Amino acid sequence: MPVNLKQLFEQFIAPSLQRVEGQLEAMRSEIRRLDEKIDHVDEKIDNVREDMCQLRGEFRLAIDLHERIARLEASLGRH
Repeated sequence: MPVNLKQLFEQFIAPSLQRVEGQLEAMRSEIRRLDEKIDHVDEKIDNVREDMCQLRGEFRLAIDLHERIARLEASLGRH
């Protein structure tokens, strides 16, 4: 019983290759989806960093104002 390579390919190899191809495409789609999520998270992190920098500046301003007020009160209390 001779093995017909064409039949062997059509019956076993080609379907397996198609399944692998389908799995690869599904994996590519999942990778693209995850990349988009990562990009979204990166954007949120950048926004949080910007907010933190702004808050740091406002906190420093509040401390500076508090110190100025304390100096003014001290100088007024001395006179």
